[in-house]
Amino acid sequence: MGELLLRLRAITDAGRLQRALKMLKADRYQLFMDVTDEHLVGIVKSQTGASSFYSTRLHASGDYGCCRHDLETCMGLQGRICKHLLVLALGAVQAGEIDVATLDSWLAKAARKRPSDERQEASDTILRYRSAEAGELDWRPTETTPEDFYAY
Repeated sequence: MGELLLRLRAITDAGRLQRALKMLKADRYQLFMDVTDEHLVGIVKSQTGASSFYSTRLHASGDYGCCRHDLETCMGLQGRICKHLLVLALGAVQAGEIDVATLDSWLAKAARKRPSDERQEASDTILRYRSAEAGELDWRPTETTPEDFYAY
């Protein structure tokens, strides 16, 4: 994880990375994620409200995006990877859902791109999350603990 954070400091905005780490150190997070050879897609709950969350995604091609639960583009993107995507990515690495080399490659590609507008894909992820919340679908979260990130 330490090596990944060094790389992230080189390819992302240091402030966003610090905010992502601050989130992970402050509280437990239940991250709903889907990791394949082609993407990391998931849900990150907002710090501001229990009913608010973000649908975030990163593709092997480097395409990425993040939007709120109402499909409005994440204000934190502003042309670069946002803290929600970093929280999901770091949580996925910590849980062993994705290896560091793969994530590093995808994020390096993303750092050279602007966010893409993938509302349909985000909508599909949000519907899946809502179905899991309602007990209609078995999609279990990965839980982070603050202690896992104190060293960083």
